[in-house]
Amino acid sequence: MPAVAETSNIYNTNSGRCLGDNSKNVAVIQNCTDSKKASSRQSWHVGADNSTNRYYAHIVNGQKLCLGVRKNSKKNGAVIVVSSCGGPSNKSQYWFYDSTWGP
Repeated sequence: MPAVAETSNIYNTNSGRCLGDNSKNVAVIQNCTDSKKASSRQSWHVGADNSTNRYYAHIVNGQKLCLGVRKNSKKNGAVIVVSSCGGPSNKSQYWFYDSTWGP
């Protein structure tokens, strides 16, 4: 049996709130709840790596839904949604940490 992924909240320092799924499949900032609850809409972990580029990964919540960009948009201000995880061809659901922009 595979190990259970460790989950945690993704906390926004500007708002003091957490990334969550508003139950309408849109990612939003919400008051933080317990990230250890298995079904939490704010419980996130890094999912499966993209087999063609191992540095990209899904970000999956406690309901096994992935963060992605609505309609595969590449525009500034595109809406981030939460939906069923797709395969490697669904590039709008793959993310990576770039230290150029991060802390």
